[in-house]
Amino acid sequence: MSMESVMAFFEKMITDDDFAMQIIKCKDTEERIALAKSAGFDFDTEEISSFDADISQEELNALLEC
Repeated sequence: MSMESVMAFFEKMITDDDFAMQIIKCKDTEERIALAKSAGFDFDTEEISSFDADISQEELNALLEC
């Protein structure tokens, strides 16, 4: 997994309202992954789920502040 890609994806979701809305409007996870890949992010469903399950909101906020 590219941890940098996952972190960059979360950062873009937080900082780019238009991108976040596009992701939110996707009908399912596969469509979200396809949109993320088309935006240059490289991860799959298992990787993003694993990352999301392994990190708390506080940890994510701290990482994004770096």
